[in-house]
Amino acid sequence: MKTYTREELIDKARYTQQNIKSLLKERGISYSVINKKHTNIELLLQWQTTQEQTPPMQLATGSKSAFNRLYNQLQKANLVTPKGVRISELIMYEGMSVTETQTEIFSIAKELELYTGVALIANNNGEVIAKGHLDERKDQYIVILPSQSIDYDKFKHQTKFSLIVFGSDAQKALTKQEQDMHSSTYTTYKIPCQCKFKSIEQTDKPLCIDLGTTNTTLGSFGLKNPNTNDTELVSFTDYTLPNCPESYIYPTLIYVKDCSTEKIEYLFGYEAKKKVVEQDYDTEATTYFEIKRWINSLDEIEEVIDEIGNTRKIIRRDILKAYIEHIITMAQEYFKVKFKEIHFSAPIKLKEHFIHEMKSMLPQYKITDSSISLDEGISIVYNHILTEAQKSGKSEHKTNIMIIDCGGGTTDVASCEYEFKKLSTGYNLNITTTFENGDSNFGGNNLTHRIFQLLKIKLASDYDSNIISDIDKLLPNENAMLSMIDEATTYTGLSDIYQALEYNYSLAEKIFPTKFEETTIYQFTSDQRKIKRNFYYLWQLAERIKVEFHRKTDLLSINFIENHLDSQNITADGGQDFYLYKFDGEELVKTTTTPQTRINVNEIKRLLYSDIYNLLEHLLGDIEVNKYNNYKLSGQSCKITLFNQLLKEFVPGKKLRNLDHYLHSEKLKLDCINGSIAYIRDKHTGRIVPKIKMEKPNLIYNIKVNRGDDTNEMFSNNGTQIEVFSDSASCANLEIYDLQGKLEQKISYNLQQDSKEKTTLKDLEDSMAKHTIWANKELKAIVQQIKSVSNHSDEQEACYIIFALPAKDNYGFYIFNVIKDMGPGSNEYYTHKPSYYNFEANISSEEFFNGLR
Repeated sequence: MKTYTREELIDKARYTQQNIKSLLKERGISYSVINKKHTNIELLLQWQTTQEQTPPMQLATGSKSAFNRLYNQLQKANLVTPKGVRISELIMYEGMSVTETQTEIFSIAKELELYTGVALIANNNGEVIAKGHLDERKDQYIVILPSQSIDYDKFKHQTKFSLIVFGSDAQKALTKQEQDMHSSTYTTYKIPCQCKFKSIEQTDKPLCIDLGTTNTTLGSFGLKNPNTNDTELVSFTDYTLPNCPESYIYPTLIYVKDCSTEKIEYLFGYEAKKKVVEQDYDTEATTYFEIKRWINSLDEIEEVIDEIGNTRKIIRRDILKAYIEHIITMAQEYFKVKFKEIHFSAPIKLKEHFIHEMKSMLPQYKITDSSISLDEGISIVYNHILTEAQKSGKSEHKTNIMIIDCGGGTTDVASCEYEFKKLSTGYNLNITTTFENGDSNFGGNNLTHRIFQLLKIKLASDYDSNIISDIDKLLPNENAMLSMIDEATTYTGLSDIYQALEYNYSLAEKIFPTKFEETTIYQFTSDQRKIKRNFYYLWQLAERIKVEFHRKTDLLSINFIENHLDSQNITADGGQDFYLYKFDGEELVKTTTTPQTRINVNEIKRLLYSDIYNLLEHLLGDIEVNKYNNYKLSGQSCKITLFNQLLKEFVPGKKLRNLDHYLHSEKLKLDCINGSIAYIRDKHTGRIVPKIKMEKPNLIYNIKVNRGDDTNEMFSNNGTQIEVFSDSASCANLEIYDLQGKLEQKISYNLQQDSKEKTTLKDLEDSMAKHTIWANKELKAIVQQIKSVSNHSDEQEACYIIFALPAKDNYGFYIFNVIKDMGPGSNEYYTHKPSYYNFEANISSEEFFNGLR
């Protein structure tokens, strides 16, 4: 009999009344008793007999009423106690799940054929006190018990229990909402087991978290093996790969499973990724990929949709909090301790702001203060610093290093000057860091997007001869690209380089649409689902191509055809699994024809060449790179050999030699978390006495005032100049530029605001100090400028004075508006509340998963 997955049945758009009638008939259900389509689907879900087991989350219910119901059903069951079945001891930690990642795995030898969807623990009175499922492995079944489905009090004073499992013939009955658990048509096994109950102790050792745009890592030290104090990373099960391997990297990914109530149910990380893959990238549920980018807009509202169409409005802060609390719980279950302190490796440019937000979001934990925590830049180089201290043999040493960190979503450049002095007990370590430059909108996802564009162009060119897919016609050669970027005064050089590519990408959009949020063309929900599927399918394909490009610089090509094991080609996908929705002029139709598309390594190098060179030009063009003794590259994009090759255009090759072997190491992306753990460990054990100082960051934006005929620079890294307007003026036109002259945004600032308060210049200076990173010397210079404004007109007695100050979060600035009333014999001052602006417009709009790119 044909079987159906939950996802197949739950997709309402696919099921007409006739389809439902046929499916019900297959299962022997009377169609006449069914009135509503929704009810039909829910009924079908109860009768599903798919070979995929019911997901654990559907079985996780730990309410007393649920346990009592199971108890009553078990009293009617015919329990069989098999002989000779090998079973391990159950180690139960209070408040924690029983999982396959813990050291003491609770498992049964594979000597019985079992249904894996349900597993129960009963006490000697026959009460059900825990409920979960089995994970099947080659030679054993692993018992998984979610924390919300365990009655911990019943485990505290007993050691002998029974594991209740069911024969493989129980699947059909047990998916009927457990109503037939006592049926005699299948076997119910009662297997005696031993249990040790352990309380969880709180540890003084902090949990270190590196929250990334794409992936997250976390760990501590000396918890698994207290005798060594080694750094220890939390290991995760990657459910998306065969054999479910362990990984130290956890996707920064959230899937909205159920938002029907205020207590929203999410899936995170690999479980979220698996869910998307299982649904063949065709899911109605909201999925978030770049939540770290929300750090400057946490109070914005997101409208989410779950997998059965429920909607709810949620504050971004709550979504991010749910993810962070989830990974903390996973770390506590992994180490079997409760953490009270969390150390975050904050972004270099946003350290103060990031730590402040984490303290606000997680008041139940002590968040390591920014004055003694490591930012992402120093975390990356900490192990290097300590190794240098040990190798040098000197009692004192002082040097510097430049850090280039190109992660999934952002790129930062920081300089670090460090000095160590050897003590009898360890080292005095002084670290001074400065944010030098960065790009908040460039990372590994930009490179994936380029591959995504080329992939879509090549696929579409098979159906439209007007679409050019030849890389030589899409892009200039490498030397021409370098010249265009070097000669360009603004970003127009880059846009000119990719002009032909972008044009053909727009043509490809008409064949294989992927912009699922552009609803003007495709207005039907079913079409938008198909387009969303196109996007996610091609994106994961592009991501796989990029990863292989990191690994195999000698590969020949990427294709859709099955390869032999010794081939240097990357198989993008098995031909039997490929399909996309193509627009045929009237509607979107499913095409399953395996494409003959190939992308070779030279095409990828040409494709990424300009983006990477332009990034390095933007980051390093105004920095005196020769003054640094060492360079450190980190982040997924720095693994690309092309990145290292182009870096030699700016940094002497001799200083980069020691990087070549390191670029190909998988440990590159773990540098940050390993460094922060080592720092916390050495600080905790007294090995180092650290002093960390964050210098005033270099400002990478200029603010100009456009007065029509004149444009005056009001704000730059050299300081700020006041701008004076007559009291009849209504607005000031501000323009924000980066250091390469790219216009980031225009702001029309309202001068004539309703509320104003009388102030003194001393109070004004105090107010400025509360809002900015600038020192008193710079603030006094501004006050002196204000004092020097004089009345040059007999008719004008008042004027507006505005100026800009960089905010403490290093990501934005404040506009101060002072009214100077120059009456006879004295001056009076009034101010409005300072207005905050980000340097970059629409920070969140640069996401690649918003369905608009």
